[in-house]
Amino acid sequence: MDKLSLFWLKDDFAFHYYHKSDLLYHFFSQYHSNPFDSVYKKQFQFITRDLPRDQIIQHIKARLGSRYFVHNDKRKIDIQYDYIQLSIECYDKEWIIHCSSLQEAEIMFFEALRGYHSTFFVVNFEEDQYGWLSPVKKEIIL
Repeated sequence: MDKLSLFWLKDDFAFHYYHKSDLLYHFFSQYHSNPFDSVYKKQFQFITRDLPRDQIIQHIKARLGSRYFVHNDKRKIDIQYDYIQLSIECYDKEWIIHCSSLQEAEIMFFEALRGYHSTFFVVNFEEDQYGWLSPVKKEIIL
């Protein structure tokens, strides 16, 4: 069972650190190892956004359609399609996704989430895997 952490970064930080994802991963790893360290805590609060649970759920439901069953309560979201199930623990600035594989998370959640915003960063701390959900948007200057 995979356990993935989802963070929503503020646009400025996402733009400046898009090609430095190893630094973000290192920071999130240090923060997870020292969650009560005041310096890491302040930095974490400063670079991340709160995840608007209800708005994201509405967006996910609209994208997935009636084929998927989406159930949510105060701190948990369950998404089910046939025999496949994905669970999400919801905290203000981090969502922890429990799934059988990254491919299932991609199909059942990440694909729909990309349409919501482009600055989500995902980390699998157990496997030392990390990355952005979406490519950075390029600005064209004329």
